[in-house]
Amino acid sequence: MRMKKVYGSKDAKELICEQPLKRWIHADGSKLSMKDSIKIIGQIGQIAFSYR
Repeated sequence: MRMKKVYGSKDAKELICEQPLKRWIHADGSKLSMKDSIKIIGQIGQIAFSYR
């Protein structure tokens, strides 16, 4: 969102590059609860609202 605000939508898409994970480390017991999922959605909403 910050790059989109500074560079514009088209240029930000050209500058952003996704990178695959080089290594995955499995950790037993590392699960998201329903409460965590709802909290994450709320935080993403706050980010989107603050950049509008």
